Amino acid sequence: EELRGGGGAGRLEVFGSWTYNMWVVGSDIDVNVRTPERIGRFFPRLKAAVAARDPQATVEVVQAQVPLARVCVQGLHIDVTHEPGDENYVAAHHVQVREWARRWQGDEVVCCCMRIVKLWATSRDVHSPRNHTLNSMGYMLMLLAVAAAPPPAAACAGEGGLDPVSDLLTRFFATYAASLKQGVPRTVVHAPHAEVHPPPSREADVYRLSQHARDPDGSGSGTAMFVQDPFLEDINVARFVNARSLRRLWAAFSDALGIMQAGGEDAYQQLVRRKKIR
Repeated sequence: EELRGGGGAGRLEVFGSWTYNMWVVGSDIDVNVRTPERIGRFFPRLKAAVAARDPQATVEVVQAQVPLARVCVQGLHIDVTHEPGDENYVAAHHVQVREWARRWQGDEVVCCCMRIVKLWATSRDVHSPRNHTLNSMGYMLMLLAVAAAPPPAAACAGEGGLDPVSDLLTRFFATYAASLKQGVPRTVVHAPHAEVHPPPSREADVYRLSQHARDPDGSGSGTAMFVQDPFLEDINVARFVNARSLRRLWAAFSDALGIMQAGGEDAYQQLVRRKKIR
């Protein structure tokens, strides 16, 4: 109702995987409430409004760097943020990433691979900054970097006989199993067609992306792995990865590569089956 007020200037913007065909069953729907001015007590009022509409619904308010409400209503999971102001950079970034990712929404191979990668990362418990690993955006950037790279000579020559999805997944897991091997802390990923371009040297890139690292316990968070945000020059999407979780990521990629190289009719099922990675 408040969005309809004030001359109707407010709006709801949906972003995230639902908008570019890379969602999986159970994916959250990301919604941003845009208004010219901040709505006072937005989250308590949202919670009350949801409860009035559906008493069975739940709302959990998370006080993060960008506060959000996790709404569950009739089986749907919706993450709601409130970003006031026409020049709000967080909201603008959501739109930039959404429109950029939509370039691949018609590529069924990339979208299918991204769905499998999300399910794989969840099954291996390497899918959240809260456990010092990567979120979906990080994996998407890593996958697109591989998808945009020229395939190996053997693939160009038609060797191996892999279907396009298996080929891309194998190259994805092989690329990062190799670059993360033994916890080498200098993996740098650049998204294709991004506004931020690689600097002349990897060392310069690492130096820049390390400047804003927050590592209070000295575990290496922010300096273990680098995935460049496609629009924000100083943002490392992998800034939550530390030295210990980097080893877990390498183990997870190596395990997945072994599954893909072994082949078999149940390879995809093995990738998404729950498995403990140490």
